[in-house]
Amino acid sequence: AAGAERAIAATKTYTAELAAVALLSVALGDDAEARRAAEADLAAVPDALARALAAEPEARAVAAEMAAANRAIVLGRGLEYATAREWALKIKELANLFADPYSAADFQHGPVALIEPGVPVLAVAPSGAIAPGLTELLVRLRDEHGAELAVLSDDPAIRRLGRWSISIPAGVAEWVRPIVSIVPAQLHALALTLARGLDPERPRGLRKVTRTV
Repeated sequence: AAGAERAIAATKTYTAELAAVALLSVALGDDAEARRAAEADLAAVPDALARALAAEPEARAVAAEMAAANRAIVLGRGLEYATAREWALKIKELANLFADPYSAADFQHGPVALIEPGVPVLAVAPSGAIAPGLTELLVRLRDEHGAELAVLSDDPAIRRLGRWSISIPAGVAEWVRPIVSIVPAQLHALALTLARGLDPERPRGLRKVTRTV
């Protein structure tokens, strides 16, 4: 019921897959009270998605300043690790920018050496269970390594850690939030593509259907 996917670099496909998994997890539950709570969380997602579109001006502003970069690092953890990987994929597919995604935990065990001037660090860092550890990491990356941070978050205090920031709607249940948080990230990937003078409708090397054997 999601309708046709029109983007070559599939965006609605990703969102619909997350929603389908969420619906399946609710259907498999056998606790009636928990199911009602989960259904209420899901029912709030469409409104949150509409609010997420308001981040487009922020996404454009961040993209304009990142357009000259030739690579980027994307961090996430927990459920939002999927968001970090999808954000990085869209940046690679559309903006032709090498974006390397990492778990925020794994990143500290070696890849942190990749940080240097001109390499932006994009962090999916919303409120919730992952926030304390991610906040500590972002402060260290900024203060000790001089990282240029772009922070995607629903928490104003966490967003202020970055040189740039993009907002996620507040009040979304943590377990369904990846359905929402990817939208501002996709808007950023689109804006970055345009800022780099590329056509998002004609990504290099991609076709609507890729057949593999």
